[in-house]
Amino acid sequence: MKLLDYKKPESMEEAYSLYELEGSEIIGGGAWLKLGNQTKALGIDLEKLGLNKIEDKEDGIYIGAMTNLYQLEESEILKDVYSGIISLSASKIMGVQVRNIATIGGTVCGKYGFSDLITPLLAIGAKLKFYKAGVMTLEEFMAKKGKNLDILTDVIIPKAEGNGCFETFKKTSIDFAVVNMTVVKSGNQISIAVGARPGVAKVNRIEIEEVIKQREAGTPLHDISAKVISEFNFGANHRASKEYRIQLATVLVADGLKEVLA
Repeated sequence: MKLLDYKKPESMEEAYSLYELEGSEIIGGGAWLKLGNQTKALGIDLEKLGLNKIEDKEDGIYIGAMTNLYQLEESEILKDVYSGIISLSASKIMGVQVRNIATIGGTVCGKYGFSDLITPLLAIGAKLKFYKAGVMTLEEFMAKKGKNLDILTDVIIPKAEGNGCFETFKKTSIDFAVVNMTVVKSGNQISIAVGARPGVAKVNRIEIEEVIKQREAGTPLHDISAKVISEFNFGANHRASKEYRIQLATVLVADGLKEVLA
């Protein structure tokens, strides 16, 4: 991406006013700027707005939009949340150099299909706080079409009790995922998110009682997983075929179910 002008606003109101200008773009961490060939009139850097903190509050864990992935990986606050799957997923993304640049806000707002981080965020029911629009679920945001015309300030992790499993399959450790998945057990529900299909992650939810009944009836976890996977759409790209992704996701989700139900 080519930027004709570049500014670092010192308040959210100033940032929002700049973002309303035609041809402006919020710059997250800037890790993927060179992948685009667009020209934008103005790049807006949120570095001065204090959005790079992870805070444990009464109604959830607030992760500022400019928090980089290495901060997520190393966070003491996140290490025990849902079996540490947020930190684990961040640690699987490229190398440390990239994780020190890429931000959670840039990842979420980019709606990247290859993202390892969006998958667990969907599974745990993360919420997004925007400057003007307020709070909405990540799932609602992912379903919205068109350009986001608001500024993300925080990603909110709910404090509900639960355990989870995250897995990603890559050809090399610094490649993008062929498939990634998260299984989370919380309350009476199991949430299963699958990403890099190659589209952006989506989540389905099933009742724990339903899984237990199937297991008591002798249904193998692989068959339960296959039924869940049949509800997701898969496609092909240069990394893998549709059929390979389906088989791989079925195995990974079966392993995830086994882990959270243990």
